[in-house]
Amino acid sequence: MNRYIINVLVFFIVFNFVLMPCFPIDGKGYQSRGYQYYKNGNFEDAALSFKFAADKFAKKAEHNLYCQALLELSRSYQYLGEYTKASVALELAEKNAVKYKFESIQALIMSGLGNASMFLGKFDKAEKDLKEAVKIGIKCDNLDAVAGALNNLGNLYIYTKKYAQAIDSYKAGVKYTSKTGKKLMSAKMLANIGRTAFLMKKMDVALEVLDIADQRFRSLPDSHGKVYGLINIAQSYKRVSTLCKDTTKIADLLYLSYKLLTDSAIMAEKIMDMRAASYAYGYLAQLHEERGSFDDAIELTRKALQAAQKGQAPESVYLWEAQIGKFLKNKGKYDDAIIAYKSAVDTLQSVRQAMSSGGTAGRVSYREAVEPVYYGLADLYLLRSVGLKGDAEKKYLLKARETIESMKTAEMQDYFHDDCAVVLKAKKKSLDSISSDAAIIYIIPLQDRLELLVSTSKDIKRFEVKVTSKRLMKNARRLRKHIVDSTTYRYLKYSYRLYKWIIKPIEEELKAQNITTLVFVPDGSLRAIPMGALRDRKEKKYLIEKFAIAVTPGLNLTDPKPIKREDVKIMMAGLTESVQGFAPLGNVEKELKEIKESYDSNVLKNKEFLVDSFGENLKNEPYSIVHIASHGEFLDDARKSYLLAWDKKMTMDHLERFMSQTVFRDKPVELLTLSACKTAAGNDKASLGLAGVAIKAGARSALASLWYVDDKAASDMIVNFYKNLKDSSISKAKALQMSQVKLLKDDRYKHPLYWSAFILIGNWL
Repeated sequence: MNRYIINVLVFFIVFNFVLMPCFPIDGKGYQSRGYQYYKNGNFEDAALSFKFAADKFAKKAEHNLYCQALLELSRSYQYLGEYTKASVALELAEKNAVKYKFESIQALIMSGLGNASMFLGKFDKAEKDLKEAVKIGIKCDNLDAVAGALNNLGNLYIYTKKYAQAIDSYKAGVKYTSKTGKKLMSAKMLANIGRTAFLMKKMDVALEVLDIADQRFRSLPDSHGKVYGLINIAQSYKRVSTLCKDTTKIADLLYLSYKLLTDSAIMAEKIMDMRAASYAYGYLAQLHEERGSFDDAIELTRKALQAAQKGQAPESVYLWEAQIGKFLKNKGKYDDAIIAYKSAVDTLQSVRQAMSSGGTAGRVSYREAVEPVYYGLADLYLLRSVGLKGDAEKKYLLKARETIESMKTAEMQDYFHDDCAVVLKAKKKSLDSISSDAAIIYIIPLQDRLELLVSTSKDIKRFEVKVTSKRLMKNARRLRKHIVDSTTYRYLKYSYRLYKWIIKPIEEELKAQNITTLVFVPDGSLRAIPMGALRDRKEKKYLIEKFAIAVTPGLNLTDPKPIKREDVKIMMAGLTESVQGFAPLGNVEKELKEIKESYDSNVLKNKEFLVDSFGENLKNEPYSIVHIASHGEFLDDARKSYLLAWDKKMTMDHLERFMSQTVFRDKPVELLTLSACKTAAGNDKASLGLAGVAIKAGARSALASLWYVDDKAASDMIVNFYKNLKDSSISKAKALQMSQVKLLKDDRYKHPLYWSAFILIGNWL
C-alpha cells in the first residue's frame, strides 16, 4: 500500500513538473489561470497570465476574447499601481472594441481608462472617459459597467474634492447594482459613501452607511474584494473616531476597527491573499501602538512583513520595515531601529521607479510616501550622535545627511520621471572642502524639531532648534504668500521668525569662521521662498545684506567649479512681442542690448527664437552662458513645465536634449539664466523643478525667479549681475548679492517682491 501511494505521488510530481509544461495552453487556459491568481491577490502572475492569453487570442483573431484579456491585464496592472501600463493595454483594447463594435466591453474599457487617467493625474480626461463609459453602458444595457464607471467617477470627485458630486455618483451606482444584483460593488460604493461623509465631517451619516456596508460585505463569500472592503471600513471607523469627543464612542469605534482587521487577517490567510493579510496585520499593529502596546505592535508588524514578503509585495514591504523601525525607536532601541529603517530604504530603492511611474492622484505623493522612511532613518542617526565627540559624532552626522541626500536624488528622479537625467549628472565630489569662506546649511525639518547641519571647510556641526516641521513650513508658506504683495509688509512677521529659527542658532559659528557665502539645501515649502529675504529683527537687515546666497537641491547634485571668465560667450533668446496669447515683455529689448554690450553674444529675438533654431545654435557654438528672457512656468509636473519660444512652448525635455549637446565639450554651459519665469505659487514640488532645471539641462548652475518680477526691476538686476560677473575675483553668488543689494537700496524697489525673487541654483562659485 505504501509503495502504491509512493508511485502515485511520483507520477503526480512527474506529470505536473515534467509532462504538464509540454502540453500547450490555449488563451482560455491562461485566462483561467489569470482569474485564479487574481482571486488570490497575486496580481503579478495574473498580469503575466492575461498577457499570454491576449497574445494567444490575437494570433487566432478572437477579437472579443482579446479585448477581454487586455481589460483583465489592465486591472491587474492597476492593482499593482502601474497605471501607465494599464492605460497602454486599455487603449489597445479600445481600438479593437471600436473597430469590431463591441459596445458592451467598450463601456468597461472606458471605465478602466478613466480610472487609470485619474491616478495619472489627468482629471479632465478621466471625467470624460468615465461619463462616456456610463453613456455607452446605458445604451447597450451593460449595467455592471455603468455601476463600475459611476463608482470610479465618485472616486474622481473625491480626489478633486467635489464631495457632494461624489456622493451623488455613488448613490446612482448603488441603484444600478440593485438591478444587477452585484452585492460586492454595492458594498464598495456604500463604504465609499461613508468615507465621503467622513470627509464632509458628517459623522452620523458616515457611521450609519459604514454599518450597512459592513453587513453587506459580511454576507458575501470570502474573496479578495471582500477582504479589502472590510479593511477599508476598519480604517474608516478609525478615522471617524478622530471626530468624536465621547471617549466611550471612540473606544467602541476602535474596537470595531480592531475586530474587522482581525477578521480580515484571518480571511486573507484562509484564501491565501497575503497582500491583503499584510495590510490587515500592519493596521492592527498601528492600533496596538496607539494603546502603547509596543511589543504587540512590533510582533504584528513582523507578521505584516512576512505576509508582504510571501505575497511578493515590495510596495508594502517597505512600509512594515519602516514601521518596525518606528516602534523600536519608541522603545529606545536605536541601533535595531536603524537596521529596520535601512532595510526599508533598500526596499524603496528597488520599487521607486514603479511607485513613481504609477501615478499618485488620490493617494499620497511619492514624497509623502517615502519621506517618513528617509527622515526616520536620518532622525535616528542624529539621535545616535548625541553625546559623542569628534569623528564618532561626525560619522553619524554624515550618515544623516547622506540619507536625506538619497531621498532628494530619488525625489528629483520622480519629478522628472527620468532616472538617467539625474543619475548621470549626480556629482560625487564633496562640497565641504570647496572654499574656506562658504558654509553649506543642510536643513532637516523633523516632526518634533528642526535640525541644521552646517558644513564648512573645517568641520560639520549640528544645531537643534525647538520648532516643529509643521510650524516651520506653515511660516514658510505664509512668507511666500505675503512677500509677493508690495502693498503690505505682513511678510515681515514670518521673515523674522524664519531668521530666528534658521540663522540665529548658527550665526556665531558663521562669524567665528569668517563665512561670507551661505549655500542652502532647503526642503519642503522652504524651497519656494528666497532665503535672502529672511530678516534680522534686531539689526533690521536682510540676510542678503550679510551674505552671498545660493541654493542647491542636493550636495550630490552640484558640480562646484568656478566659472571661467575668459572668452565668455553668451547665447541669448528672448521675446519682446506678444505671442501665443502672452503679454509682451517691454524691458527685454533693453536687457538683451545691454548684456550684448558687455559680452560676445548671439541673440535670437522674437521670430528668430524658434525651438529648433535654439537647439541648432547650441549645437554649433560653444556657449558659456545661455540666457532666456521669456515667459515660462515651472509646475508640479515637469512634463507641463515650459519656456515660451516664438513658435511653441519649449519643454524640459527639449531643453535637456539641446543642452546635453554641450556637456562633454571643453567649455560646457556654466550658467543657465531664466529671466521672466516663475514657479507655481507656493508649490513645493514646482519649486523642486525650478531647483532641478540646471541638473536636467546639464548646466552647472541656473539663475531663475520664484515669481514674475516687475519687468524693469528684473531687467536692471540681471544686467547688473552680468556686469558684476565680469570681475573674475568674485563668485556668481557674490555677483548676484551685489545686484540685489543695489536694487533694495533703491526706494522704488526696497520691497523684497522686486529684488529677492531671483535665486542662484547649484554651483555658486
